[in-house]
Formats: sequence, structure tokens, C-alpha cells
Amino acid sequence: MSMVTPPETSAQGAAHGAQFPPELAALVAQQSQIIDMLVQEQQRRNPQEISYTEFAALQPTIFTTATDPLDADDWLRIIESKFSLLPQLTEQPKAHFAAQCLHGPSGAWCASFLAMQPAGHQVTWDEFRVVFRAHYLPPSLIELKQREFRSLRQGNMSVLEYVQAFIRLSQYSPEDVNTDPRRASRLLDGFDPTLLTHLGRSYDSFTELVDVAIDMEDRLNHAHEDQRRKRLASTLQSGSSQRQRAFTTHSKCHRSPVDQENTGGSDFPDVFPEELPGLPPDRNVEFAIELVPGTAPVSKRPYRMAPDEPKELKTQLQEQLDKGFIRPSSSPWGCPALFVEKKDQGGKRLCVDYRPLDAVTVKNKYPLPHIDILFDQLGGATVFSKIDLRSGYHQIKVREEDIPKTTFSTRYGLYEYLVMSFGLTNAPAFFMYLMNSVFMNELDKFVVVFIDDILVYSKNEKEHKEHLRIVLSRLREHKLYAKFSKCAFWLKEVAFLGHILSAKGVAVDPSKVEDVLNWKQLQTMTEIRSFLGLAGYYRRFIKDFSKIAKPMTALTQKNAKFAWSPKCEEAFGTLKKLLTSAPVLAQPDITKPFDVYCDASCSGLGCVLMQEGRVIAYASCQLRKHEVNYPTHDLELLAVVYALKKWRYYLLGNTCHIYTDHKSLKYIFTQPELNMRQRRWLELIKDYDLEVHYHPGKANVVADALSRKAHCNFIEARPTVRVLCCEIGDIEMPTALEAKLYNLVLEPTIKDQIIAVQKQDKGMAHIRDEINDKKKACFKLDEEGVLWFKNRLVVPKDMELRKKILDEAHTSMFTLHPGSNKMYQDLKQKFWWTRMKREIAKYVSECDVCQRVKADHLRPADMLQPLAVPAWKWEDIHMDFIVGLPRTSKGYDSIWVIIDQFTKSAHFIPVKTIYHAKTYAEIYIARIVSLHGVPRTITSDRGSLFVSRFWEQLQIALGTNLIHSSAYHPQTSGQVERVNQILEDMLRACALTYSTKWDECLPLAEFAYNNSYQKSLEMAPFEALYGRRCRTPLNWSEPGERVTFGPDLVTQAEEQVKFIHDNLKRAQSRQKSYSDKRRRPLIFEKDDHVYLRVSPMKGVHRFGVKGKLAPRYIGPFKITEQCGPVAYRLELPPHLAGRMTCFMSRNSRSVYEYQRKSSIPLKFRSNLTSLTKSSP
Repeated sequence: MSMVTPPETSAQGAAHGAQFPPELAALVAQQSQIIDMLVQEQQRRNPQEISYTEFAALQPTIFTTATDPLDADDWLRIIESKFSLLPQLTEQPKAHFAAQCLHGPSGAWCASFLAMQPAGHQVTWDEFRVVFRAHYLPPSLIELKQREFRSLRQGNMSVLEYVQAFIRLSQYSPEDVNTDPRRASRLLDGFDPTLLTHLGRSYDSFTELVDVAIDMEDRLNHAHEDQRRKRLASTLQSGSSQRQRAFTTHSKCHRSPVDQENTGGSDFPDVFPEELPGLPPDRNVEFAIELVPGTAPVSKRPYRMAPDEPKELKTQLQEQLDKGFIRPSSSPWGCPALFVEKKDQGGKRLCVDYRPLDAVTVKNKYPLPHIDILFDQLGGATVFSKIDLRSGYHQIKVREEDIPKTTFSTRYGLYEYLVMSFGLTNAPAFFMYLMNSVFMNELDKFVVVFIDDILVYSKNEKEHKEHLRIVLSRLREHKLYAKFSKCAFWLKEVAFLGHILSAKGVAVDPSKVEDVLNWKQLQTMTEIRSFLGLAGYYRRFIKDFSKIAKPMTALTQKNAKFAWSPKCEEAFGTLKKLLTSAPVLAQPDITKPFDVYCDASCSGLGCVLMQEGRVIAYASCQLRKHEVNYPTHDLELLAVVYALKKWRYYLLGNTCHIYTDHKSLKYIFTQPELNMRQRRWLELIKDYDLEVHYHPGKANVVADALSRKAHCNFIEARPTVRVLCCEIGDIEMPTALEAKLYNLVLEPTIKDQIIAVQKQDKGMAHIRDEINDKKKACFKLDEEGVLWFKNRLVVPKDMELRKKILDEAHTSMFTLHPGSNKMYQDLKQKFWWTRMKREIAKYVSECDVCQRVKADHLRPADMLQPLAVPAWKWEDIHMDFIVGLPRTSKGYDSIWVIIDQFTKSAHFIPVKTIYHAKTYAEIYIARIVSLHGVPRTITSDRGSLFVSRFWEQLQIALGTNLIHSSAYHPQTSGQVERVNQILEDMLRACALTYSTKWDECLPLAEFAYNNSYQKSLEMAPFEALYGRRCRTPLNWSEPGERVTFGPDLVTQAEEQVKFIHDNLKRAQSRQKSYSDKRRRPLIFEKDDHVYLRVSPMKGVHRFGVKGKLAPRYIGPFKITEQCGPVAYRLELPPHLAGRMTCFMSRNSRSVYEYQRKSSIPLKFRSNLTSLTKSSP
């Protein structure tokens, strides 16, 4: 493909002002005349074309990559608008102009796309636009964005943020917002329920709705200050504004009556002080408060307090001042203080409303552990102890520069915390990080940590004593202190994080569900959400939780009116009852297989995870609106997928057995036709080591009769006609006045056919006669006179019958062309005949489909064929381009690499991809011909420049022979490919070390390469080219002292050339010896037939074949001649006319037994089945 001519096209400019020696002046003048003639001819054919310079003057948008498909769509529209400003612009150069506006990853993609085009093919704008949209705006991505738009809800966003997201995403689904009323209605549906109740339901104008919503949001934000403060107090009761703990362990619950001495605590009295001993010690880490850049100090006035609260405020301020936890402050920061009720001891706790500070704090993303995952570590434990730290947050210092940010305001002045305070957004994450660091060696062995709660578990009391000693030693080492009254030791069952843990498993803590049991009838939507959230904490203990709670969750949906029905009351009572009688769940053992029972119905999905007959967890969910319309088969498969996703951390990597009451799921892996949804799910299922089993539900004679299918090994069939007729006869069916007649043809099973042939086969009769011979001990006859070899049915020597068996085991939809070994292992379980394995191997090797689609697993074909060593310097050269580089300030974006095959010396020339062939010719003459003369051969790949007519005509005029690499065989230009790799590494190192642009480093890279030692030469390329070493800072010898004159100079040059020639021959021999050890010879003869490799890759066209699922080979094709030691010319069919016909033998596969077949490539339906002439 030709490129647009840049502004600088003169030979003088290309030569950069170089002055030619007098002896080369005539040659340069002659070549300039040839170039001018070729340019004039090309301009005559394409008169008055608009140049890229005129297009670039319009300042088109540069496109690099897109994380949002709308960015790519916007770019296309902008480019087309630029084209419309040039009415004289024809269709042909549009794609070329657009390609110059693609940089970075997009530029690399475009270069790859253009490189795949056939020589001389001009890509039109319509072709480019279709391929560009298919790459950046695939239908799957558009569909994903549509789903995102249709599920968009306001959530925690402000009205303005929600509207902006709505407008952005609505562009993907224009059919949903094609009118203003529909647009307003769709926006209204996604508003927060609280805001929705104040907005009403009649808005025909989108703009009006947005204005009203913003105004209503402002009113609500200023309306209920007291209610918000009450909710805030409830949140801060847990000691964190980021995490609200649903339960608080009572010190008297499940507590062993032991004292400190019984725990081993007599050796650790300092770990259980009555009060914290002042400020925490200095540690390697301190709590830091990182702010969003540009944040100004935030200060809020103190809250008003109840009449009795100022006295309590004074008392607690004084206590914390005495302990050194706080100090007076004059900071510009300040958040208001308030009191919350203590749940356990009564009284009030001083807290700070740090919400203004939290809003401008960079959030710490350190993860808090999942409760279920913590409990999974307890398998086999029988003894437990729990330790609760005393005022854990106050045992961590605040970084000195961040202390002013913790300032809180009271009516008695400003105070700031020297220790970590409750309510800071990053406090839980930082404390979790500290505890994990302290117990890193003990975690998941015998210690579980969640914030300030520590659980020690052991298999026996002896281990537990040692484990307690280690844990208490860790606390002493890091000067962390526990509250003894909240600790419990040597327990057989322990209350921890709202659960009861014991050797039997995990159960619900009865003390934690009291709030649920005492809950009266729910009156509002908010109460329903609170109840479901509290009960949902224990949903893993309740089978079909989602199905039971469905009547209640339906009331929490948008636009749902609150109407407490008898079904809601029943669900409410059922959940409370199940919570009080929840089972004890077993702990999983990852060394044993899991059992998963799945079920689906129109009301939801339900799954049970079991192991050795004991329940580990329950899971359930309700169906979404679109899932309700799924057919039964997809619903049952959805239940399996839901279970695999839900318990992925248990099942991935372990063996699991899936039980379903939908029998057809057993055959999901061999089902020939799958819809797109099933294919997507099947990709997920294949990641797991699972088996699907049928678990019958209620008896259904009709369904059983219609779907009855014996579980056999591909071709074994069980006669079920008699049983089937009896069951169908028991079905009571109404009399019909109309009927349709069908002809059902019953054919004998393969087993029946084998038995019939056995009785007629003379060889079988001979074995029957000698059945009692010891040599025939492996043979036996059953009651029906059927001959068996051990437990395998003997197949007579009937070629037609054996072929039928092999066809069924290889080409049926239940087998899909297995390999010879797999096919033999499958068949030998049921059948036996002599030389069975050899016949199977021969059958598979002659399978046409297998030869087309199966990949080779042999050593690479072809022995290495090195290029001939040149006789002199710069007679045989190689060239290639390095493309896709960042565009420099001078406009360069590629490098033209030209290397001498003999001396390995190279030139690295910066170029632009927009250069025309004429410009490359001028650079070539100025930089190569003027320095080294006209080469004898040029070896290159099949790039658009090297196969262009202009370049070929130029080299014909110069007398240079062009050598192009074979199709899909880049090893031909392996030398220049290796230099490209070295050059890229040099430029990376230079840019990293000296922070310069790559085009500025290029001359130094060329100097460094040409003066680097080459093992094959045993010298540097510079020395090989000029006969002496280059003067460098490391080589300071005076070259003038070693000047050689006369015949000695010629002799020395000849000796050096011979030395280099011998070294290259030895290097090639050594390389060929190493390479051939990993290769195998593959030789064809004229008139042989071979398959041609097309290497299927997604989005790549080769010989009219495209796609990841396309055949690996096409053909067979006839060999017409041998055009090289390992290259052959093929006779291609008419539909592949115009392609290169010479291919390396490594890209071919022999046909074992050629039969005249069509060479048209395979075609596939959308369900991936093969489309042949016999297909309907």
C-alpha cells in the first residue's frame, strides 16, 4: 500500500545536504533522472490529488486508544467532518489520511491491519471504517454498555452525577430514550427511593425533571439534621464511620469459668493491664491521614448537647488529657464531638463526627477479611480462645504532621488526638494491616484476626497451650494490650463475630438473633431493608433464603407500593423461625471432593454445598427480570453457574460433583448445538474439575420416557423398547380426533450386528471350537453364545462393520474426532479384535477433518537452510522497518534498518510512515549507494514498499536482485529481525538512562552497534568493514601509526575477508547443527498432495479463511515443482488466485492417502457444526 508523499521529497533534502564525491556524481545524476521519470509517470496517472499536508492543516484529532467505545465513535465522526471540508478529496486516500491520525496502540493496530493487505490493494474509507468499528465498537461491548445503562441507578451519587452518567450511557441505547417523555421516565425510574417519593410521577420534560430533582435534593439535605445525627450516633457506636458491626459479643456468653492463671496468663500479666499505660510506643508504622491534593482545612461548629452532657464531656476530656491521648489544639481543622450510648456497660462514649475529614481523605484500600473465609480455616479445631484488645485504636500513634487534622471542637475548645481515634475512615483498614503484620506467621495456622478480635484455635489442648503462649508473646513483643474481662480461654465452643464455633462446625449465635426474633410487624420499606440486612448476615444457614424472602424483597423494589400481605407475614415468620433452628454447618476440607446440589424454579435459584453428607453452606438468589424468561434447560444451567461462582474459592482446583434434577445437563459437554448464553457459561464451567450427575426429583413418566437414553460409551445401546412401551401404555391420554402419522424405522444396535456376524464368521467358529484350550483362556461364551475376550465383545473380521464402529467412535456428534490414543482407550473397554490399535491409528491418520483442524505436536519440520556467505562487503544486504514507535517532534515514527550480510555493519535511518516510495529511494541512494555502492541483492519481507512497482523498477535500473521471504516465513530475514531486537533494547536503555527522544539516540545506537563484538565475525562490524578498529574513548591508539601501503594493504584486506568468510561458515555450521537437533526432515515429491497451514487467529485473514475456529489447514493441493531445498510451488484453486504459490514445507502437511476432494475450505454454521454438501 502506498503512502502519501510528505512535504520533503527532494533528493537534496533526503541526503541532508550531503556532497557526493566526483566519481559518484554521474551515478547520482543518472538515478535522479530515473526517479524523476517514475514520479512523473505516477503523477500523470493520479493528477491533482490532495496531499496529506492540506488535510493536516485542518488539525484532525489524534486517536491513541479508547477505554470508552464512544471515544472511537466520536473520532470517526470528527474525521468524516474533516473530509467533508475537502470536496475534491477522492475516496482512495481517505483511509491513508485517517491512518496517520492513529498513534500509540491504535497506530500499531493500524500498521498490522495494513500489513495484512495484499500487495497493490488500496484500502477504501468504507473498508477502514467497518474494520475500525469492529475493533473498537464490537457488538458485545455495545450490549454490555446497554445493560449498564438499563440497570443504572442513582445509588450514592448526587443528582448531578447521576444525570451526567445517564446522559453518557444513554448514547448506547437510543431506542430507550428516543422521545423526551421516555427519556424523563427512564431517568425518574433510577432515582433514589427517598427522593422518588417527593418527586411524583408526571414529568414529560427531561429538563424540567432534572431541575426539580436538583432543587428537591437541596431541600432534603437541609431538612432532617436531627435524624441524621441520630443515625450517625448509631453508626459511630461501633467505633468506625466506615464499618458498622452488627453484633457485639457479650462477655458472659460461652465463657469458660477460668481465671488468669488457668490460661497461662500468669506468665503474661503485663498483657492484661487494668488501664492502658499512657501513649503507645514508637513503632515502624504510624497512622497517617493522606488528603486529596488541593484540600483546604475543614472546620465545623460544635453540636448542641443535652443538659446532662456537658458535665460528662468535661470528665471524659480530662481522663483523656491525663492519659496523654489528646491535647489542646489551635489547628484550623475541627470536627464536632458528640456522645453515643455504650451497649454493654451503659453510659456514654465520646465520639467525633469525622465525616467532613473523611470526605477529603484518600481511602486506604487494605482489605478486611470475609467472615466466611476466616471460618474456613477452623476445620479440625476442638479448643478455642478469644482475645479482645483494650481500646485497640488508642494503642496506635498518629503521625506527628497529621495530628492537627484529628482536631475536634467542643464548647470547651479544640483538642487533637495523639492516638488513632474512632470514626476515622482509614482506621479499620490500618488496624487490620497492623494486626496482620503482627501475626503474619500465625495467620491461617492457628490464629484468626478481625480488627481487634483475635481467635486462637487448636486441634487439642497440648497444641493450644503452645499456641496461646505464642500469641501472648506476640502481643507482649509489640506492646499490645488485651482486656481480660472480654477474653475467654480453653473453650469447646466460642462466640466469635456473631457465630458459635465448635468442633461440629459453625452455628448461629442465639444471642445475636434476639433482635430479629423480637422484631414486630414491619411497617415501612426502611424497616424491611433493615430486617433483611440483619437476617441476611446468616443467609448461608438458611436453605432457599432468597425464595422465602421474595415477597418481602418485592416491596423494596422501585415503584413498588408498600402493602403488607399474608405472604409477607408468612415469609417474615418463616425467616425468624429458621434463624432459631438454623443447623450447624460443617467446616470444609479442601483435600476432599465437594457435592453441590442445584435447583431452579420460577421463583429463584437454590444451591447446597455438602461434603461427606454434611452441609457446608446454603445459597440462593432470586431471578432477575430477564432470567424469568429463560427456558427450563437454561435455568437449571444458571443454577449450576451460580453455585460455581458463589463457592469458587472452594470448588476451583478441587473435584466436585454437581447434582441436578434436570437430566439433560449431564450431556452439556457433548451437546452439539449451544446458544450464545450456554457457550459463555460453558467457558466458565470448563475451569472446574466437575462431573454432572442426574438426581431425580418427582417421578415423571412422560418426561422419563421421552428423554430416556442409556448411559453408554458412545455406541453401546441398551434395548429399552419393551420397558418404554409399558410406561407409555400406563399414561392416560385423552382421545384425539386428529392424528399425524410418522414412520419410525428401528435398526439393530451395533451389538446386535456384531452378534449376528459372529455367528456367520468362520474365524469366530474356530475360536468357539477351541474355547476350552488353555491358550484361549481369555475367550469365553456367555449364555446366548456370544464370544467375549475377557470383558470385551469380540468383533469379527468384517471391514464394513469395523468401519461403522470406528465412524461412530470418531465422527459422531458425541465424540468429535478424538485422537488415536484416546479413541483406542475408549473402544478397548467394550470391543476387541486383532491389530485393533494399529487400525485405529491408520483410521485417524486418514481422517480428512482431523488433518484440517488438528495441530501438530511433532518437532518443527525442515532442516535449517542458511543463506550463502557473500564474497565481499555490502554486496548482499538485508532491510526491514521498525514501526509503531512514538512520533517525535520531527515527525519520525519508524526506523529503516539496513544491514550488510557479510560484515554485519548496519545503518539505522529514522523515517516517517507517510513517506512515498520516491522518498525512500532518495534516502536509499543518499545513505547506502553513495557510501557502499550498488548491492548485488536485497533481502526483505513482503512489506508494501518492497513489493511496490516503483521499488522494483528502481532496483532493476540499478541492477540489484530483490529477494523476498517466503509466505509466513520471517526466518528468511532472521538476521535483520535480530538486529531489530538489539536496536529496540538499545533505545529503551538509552531513553531510560538519559531521558532523551529515540531519534536523538539513534546515531549513538548505530555507533554502539557497529563497534560491538560479533561472535560470528570474531570482531566488531566496523573493523570487518574498514580493516581497523574505530577510535573511541576506550580505544585511544593512533591509527596513523599503523598505516600500510602498497601490495601489503591489498594482501591484508584479502586475508581479513578470507578470515571473516571462514568465521561465518563456521558460525553457520554451528547454528545449523544446533537447530537441526530440534527439527525433523520433511521432503515432498512433485505431484504429491499436501495440506496448507493457515494458522487460524481471531481477526486474521489468510487465504480467505478467518477466525479462531477456522480450520488449521486447507487443501489438499498438488505440488507442481520444487522451488528451493525446502520450498515448493502449489497449484492453488481459482478462488485463491493472485496469492503467492511458493511455500515452505514446514507450512504443509502431507496427505496419507489422497482422495480427490474439493479444496474449498470448511464452512461453519453459527452453532459451530460443519456445513457440507450433505448438510440440510
